[in-house]
Amino acid sequence: MSPKGSSETQERQPLLANQTEDYSNPTRTVDEETGQNDDATPPHTEALRLGAIQKLPWYRRPTVYWLLPFIFMIAIAIGVNGAPQEQLIIKIICKEYLSSGGPSVSGPGSTTPVALGLASFKNHTVEDPCYSPEIQAISALVLSRYRSLKFITAIFTVGFYTTLSDTKGRKSLIYLTLIPALLTQILVMYMASPSSKLGIWILYVDALMMGSMGGGLLLEPSMNAYVADSTPRQGRSLSIGLVMVSLSIGMTVGPILGSILMKLTGGDILSAVICASVMIGLATLYALILPESHLKEFRTPKTVKSKDDKQRSESPMIRFKNGVAAALEPLLVFLPGGIETSPDVNELPSRFVLPLLLTSYGSLIFTVNGIATTLIPYTNLVYGWTAFEDQIYVAIFGATSFIVYIAIFPALQKVYKVVVNKRSTAAAKASTSHGNDSSEGREEAKRHAGAQIDIFFLIFGGVFYIASYVIVPIFESGGVMYISAALRALGSVAIASFTSLLTSFIPGHQVGRVLGGVCILDTILMTLSSLVYGWVFAKTSITAPAAIYWLSTASSVVSVIAALAVWVIYKRAEKRA
Repeated sequence: MSPKGSSETQERQPLLANQTEDYSNPTRTVDEETGQNDDATPPHTEALRLGAIQKLPWYRRPTVYWLLPFIFMIAIAIGVNGAPQEQLIIKIICKEYLSSGGPSVSGPGSTTPVALGLASFKNHTVEDPCYSPEIQAISALVLSRYRSLKFITAIFTVGFYTTLSDTKGRKSLIYLTLIPALLTQILVMYMASPSSKLGIWILYVDALMMGSMGGGLLLEPSMNAYVADSTPRQGRSLSIGLVMVSLSIGMTVGPILGSILMKLTGGDILSAVICASVMIGLATLYALILPESHLKEFRTPKTVKSKDDKQRSESPMIRFKNGVAAALEPLLVFLPGGIETSPDVNELPSRFVLPLLLTSYGSLIFTVNGIATTLIPYTNLVYGWTAFEDQIYVAIFGATSFIVYIAIFPALQKVYKVVVNKRSTAAAKASTSHGNDSSEGREEAKRHAGAQIDIFFLIFGGVFYIASYVIVPIFESGGVMYISAALRALGSVAIASFTSLLTSFIPGHQVGRVLGGVCILDTILMTLSSLVYGWVFAKTSITAPAAIYWLSTASSVVSVIAALAVWVIYKRAEKRA
């Protein structure tokens, strides 16, 4: 959805409108005017792309403001559905486990924290057998295997779909996100019905289906690509921030709406799942009128195979080999030389920057998904939480995210820019004194400063992730979990900053491919984290269930160290300049 700040109203409103003068009549080269272009792909400079967008009628002109209502509906669906759906799946697992003759908990009130060996239960009495350590451990394993199977399958599909979006457009990714999500909703609701005889094996079938259609992982690259297509690089993080504001509002409203529905229906979590299904349906309808951001004239042309190529690819083994290679091909873009150079994008100051950035980002994704896999079983087991408390947790995360991206993040960016503005001006003057044109020096200094802002907030967010994880095992209590949710929201600026920084290196015609590579990396890491966290929680659920938070702390420390290394590289490059 993997991450993004917003500015104040005065900066936010003219974000695209003020670009009309700069981009509506871009300077074209002789080759572009005459149509004589020897390259295989059309020109993809930012000026040409944004100029073409500005010429479109308003109802076909892609902007971040078109995207916001869609994100809001999806966020409501996530907020309403997240915890209730997972609680519903745990109930389904519990039902099958108990019906198969597995160990169960005695009647209400007869199992105490001492009997379960869980001091962290405090005075909570387990009345529901589905809250026993056995059930929660099994649920964590089933959920981790479900996620892992979905992500393993998606490894071989997300790259294909995201690369295809460079040819077919970004809305294809949106449809591939919504359709499988709606099918999963229907399946879970049916499995929860008393008449259903389906076992949990059908969840693995659903995981394969989800994985073959992108594993539900295409929403984030579709949003990032949409923003990258329709906004200038300078200030793009503010546009991503608007998306995060819309997302955070929906993530705040969604849990509140879900809680109200469950109260009105006497605690029926199925009502929240039905509501989420309706919101996904509405988002699908809205996607039909959402303007396409990747205009046809700027898409990657289709590759036409010769007859000899077609004959050579007829063998099933060759087709399989080519299919796997094509699926994983976006990862190759991160090898040296994979990202093409362009006069209007940033240059990497060292070949080590990209691996370090991916290490920093990947460490955060590993922990975020790992906690997401085990959060519900952990809070069920340790604090006896129900879907209601889970909804409060999600609402706090959403409300804090709103405050972060509407106020805190923009304010911190302003302060940072004021501090470094003098340094950027000095760097530009130094560049001019060495014989460079003053305008080129100013532009280079501006890009360099923009990159350093993103790196700074990558480190800043990583520190807050560390804090959000380490306080849970130290101050083990339900209230601390809510504080952890707020700190995680603050930490999410690291994901936003990584996305902003990465896309600043990418020419427009490679956005889909590069974000596809990131999505494949996400998928691999989420597969590993689901297996690792599920296994760790199952092994430590009786003796030390908070072990998963120590694991997350260590991984977040790795992220900050890698980001600090990137910061040092940029500072050394700045001194050499």
